[in-house]
Amino acid sequence: MLVIGSRKEFFEAVWVKNEWSRFLALKKRNSSRLLVPCFFDMDAYDIPEELLMFQCQDMNKIGFMQDLLHGIMKVMKSERNGEKSAVSDTSDDVPEIEKIKRRVSILIAQNDWAKAVSFCEKRLDSNPENSDLYFLICLLEHRIPDESATSNACCDILNDTNFQIALKYASPKRKQQLDSIARNMAVDFYLKRCMDARNIQTPHLLSQSGIPLASDDSFQAAIRIAEQERLNQLLGYQRDQCNYFLGKCMEANNVSDEAGLIRSDRPLSEDTDFKTAILCAGQDDRERLLRIQYAQSDEFLRKCFGKHRIYNVSELARCKSLLQKDPSFMAALSCAAPEQVEELKETAKKNSVLVRKKKIEEDSVCDCSVCAPACRGFLLPTGFGDRRQPWHTGSTIPIRQDSIQQ
Repeated sequence: MLVIGSRKEFFEAVWVKNEWSRFLALKKRNSSRLLVPCFFDMDAYDIPEELLMFQCQDMNKIGFMQDLLHGIMKVMKSERNGEKSAVSDTSDDVPEIEKIKRRVSILIAQNDWAKAVSFCEKRLDSNPENSDLYFLICLLEHRIPDESATSNACCDILNDTNFQIALKYASPKRKQQLDSIARNMAVDFYLKRCMDARNIQTPHLLSQSGIPLASDDSFQAAIRIAEQERLNQLLGYQRDQCNYFLGKCMEANNVSDEAGLIRSDRPLSEDTDFKTAILCAGQDDRERLLRIQYAQSDEFLRKCFGKHRIYNVSELARCKSLLQKDPSFMAALSCAAPEQVEELKETAKKNSVLVRKKKIEEDSVCDCSVCAPACRGFLLPTGFGDRRQPWHTGSTIPIRQDSIQQ
């Protein structure tokens, strides 16, 4: 049976598929039956999978009819001689791309990569839209012998001209395969660069490197390119590095869990390991770590409230001492969330003004023992500064006459 079609939908049309499916069922009972899929104006990879196991014939290829007749006559001749053979078992019926690969493998064995590329390029003259041929040329230019060797190759071919042409002429299914191969190769390439920069041999050691993966250009390039399975693997390395530095932070603060970090006396915003953990963290882990830092800020504020015997932030402005010299308040400020930082800064500013004003008032009171108690508690007129001198001596304070009269 010859199954001929120019589109995938034609091969899978109900009545057409019914015919070749019945023939396949008959072939299982009688292996001497021969089925030859023939296609034109379409990609061989679009042929139904049930038919791909047979030797497909490209009707656009020069010499198609001669090859087809030659194969049929060979089967008929073998049946007359009582032999059973399949067209796919003869070297004459090997696909063109397979013949090219065999010749290329011979040239590669001789280490003649340039000649292998030139040989493939000449084959394009007779088949200028062969996606597999363009992909093979792309691999050879990067010293990769064939598609089977791509699993161990490390190079970025995503922007390679021949690879882009290969995608252009590939069927949707084949295009997905090529894109997946290229992405995995590129991920390996950038991951290797990342490891070389740290002088390590295995990606599992990335978590213990001092350079945050979140800020590493090569590692981030791998993340942008990776497919979902590889992406999960890369994010796992980044998460492990985050946990590694978080563990170092806990060890330095002599605590065993995140609750202990909140209660620690050392501000997490000033802890190098904790800051590195935040840099290494993904979005979810970063939010978790920031919540720990903000919770520690609240803990420092509670300590500040207890010290000054107040209950909320608004009352801090009326404290008798400068908040800028209070360790608990400054620690709370350094660990606070962005929206709370401005509120605390404004509170510290108001507190500074009130404390300075109160100090000026206290320093302006005459405490002279000569004229006490007559002048004790007498406030010096405005403009006298905060020099603690008896107002009546006139030695250092230039008292105005109108002030004396008052």
